[in-house]
Amino acid sequence: MHARGRFVRFLDDDDYLYADAARRQCALLDAEGADVCSGAVDIVLEDGTHLWTWKQPNGGDLLRATLDPARVTQPSAHVFRRAAIADLRWDETLPVRQDTDWMLRVAAARELRWIRVDEAVGVWVQHGHGRVFRGRDPGPAALRATAQTIIAAATAADGRGCLSKERRVAAADGLWSSLQKGLMYEPRYWCRVARVARGLAQGRRPPSRLHAYRLVQAVDPLLVEALLVPLRWLYQPLRRFHRASPKRWP
Repeated sequence: MHARGRFVRFLDDDDYLYADAARRQCALLDAEGADVCSGAVDIVLEDGTHLWTWKQPNGGDLLRATLDPARVTQPSAHVFRRAAIADLRWDETLPVRQDTDWMLRVAAARELRWIRVDEAVGVWVQHGHGRVFRGRDPGPAALRATAQTIIAAATAADGRGCLSKERRVAAADGLWSSLQKGLMYEPRYWCRVARVARGLAQGRRPPSRLHAYRLVQAVDPLLVEALLVPLRWLYQPLRRFHRASPKRWP
């Protein structure tokens, strides 16, 4: 790592920070003696229109929060103490989800002192056509990459003897969440992922409103998701229209 300052933050060239909030975040990291401080991120359109604020889940520890489906991996959200990540490298060879891979590897490498704030410290700009980001459907490659990274992080934590029950649940939920979108593309692969998720935490289901209904809970979650695949394919044209539209999401 070429950085020489006490703190490190990654920032995409088309995103930006809120200067005062970012300074407060660094000051808090320093004052608390923590290794990582995670803030919220404002999601905005290219014209500056605010869509929503993405907050890091309050998972109790960095690994649990990063395994969770609601994880915030957008680079501008996090500031690191350089000494805590000096031996890790951002993997620029990955075609997608480099930020997710980075955060999970950081969180799984060792036990880090972590603090979070709900204040937005930066902005993630949403662009139109020709971008890697694809809204709510990131595509099969990104979904597979996320699942593999979650499994690798859980395996690394288990090897260190620190894969707690809460972390197992978060990892299982993260896998089920990716399975919801990925099953339509690669059924065999995602059936294997479902077995891994069950091995991590029995009885977990995809984190969606549908699976909260009592009648649905009586049915195997993989079967429920398989039955939804035709509907997801039918929804694809509407999704493409939604991505092309200047209207707000989600």
